[in-house]
Amino acid sequence: YFYSQYSNFNQPAVLNLYNSNGELIRTIAERKTDIYDNYLLGKSELFTIKTDEGFELPARWVLPPDFDETKKYPVILAIYGGPCFEDVRNSYFHFLDRYFLAQNGIIFFQVDHRGSSHFGKKGTSLMFRNLGKIEMQDYIEAVKWLRQQPFIDSTKIGIEGGSYGGYMVLASITEYPNLFSAAVDLYGIANFVTFLENT
Repeated sequence: YFYSQYSNFNQPAVLNLYNSNGELIRTIAERKTDIYDNYLLGKSELFTIKTDEGFELPARWVLPPDFDETKKYPVILAIYGGPCFEDVRNSYFHFLDRYFLAQNGIIFFQVDHRGSSHFGKKGTSLMFRNLGKIEMQDYIEAVKWLRQQPFIDSTKIGIEGGSYGGYMVLASITEYPNLFSAAVDLYGIANFVTFLENT
């Protein structure tokens, strides 16, 4: 026997048990419960953003359930940004706060930079002894792309991150203060000290 866990944008995680012929024996557990049916969770989409240097940056967002292209929406960009890490993948969000934001008319947005695991060693090598540079460059290009979308309120783009993402938040708002209307460093003073030491 073996078990397999999977999820995608629209399917919360499911854990199934199979036999050696690949036949489903039974579903062991499902993250989705009946309570999910009581909520409009918003639409998740996976796409890419092309940079000026030709990199196709993986991106995803959660749009409000009643999304209307003729309206203007604020955005929260959630980042981490460490080397060889990825935020963007076709899996269900484990944290429901992003759906809560979408329900309240805020687009939740993530993008991975060229140093993420999507680009393998070639991408990660670009960050060697160069932390904080290409990640920010790609995040800023993504924000500029966002600002060109007709349904984005370019005066209301926030950025948040923790750990390495908190460091990137501080670096981004310091170098590009006019692009963001709000910023949250989830780990506060430790990232601030790290930021000061590296600038």
